[in-house]
Amino acid sequence: MSSRTRELDLRREQLQLRCAMQRQHLAGEVHRIEKSLQTVDRVAGVTRRLFGEPIVIVGLVAGAVVVGPSRLLRTISRGLLFAAALQRLWRLVRSFQN
Repeated sequence: MSSRTRELDLRREQLQLRCAMQRQHLAGEVHRIEKSLQTVDRVAGVTRRLFGEPIVIVGLVAGAVVVGPSRLLRTISRGLLFAAALQRLWRLVRSFQN
């Protein structure tokens, strides 16, 4: 086998290894993106269900009229923060149970 053929074979192996590493990296990135999009899908589903209920819409409008929009938004954001904290706590408790 000529030295040029050996060089080309070595170069081909290096390129194949590089491609395999890039495929692994891309697969990891795709998995990470899919996971974050699942969270977005869940939030969108909950929001769709909540705002599909007339009582929720009436409650928000009444709350905005009674307490004012800025106070209502502050209360909602605090509630969401509290819900997120509870969710993380629940995950932590479940991880200790497994």
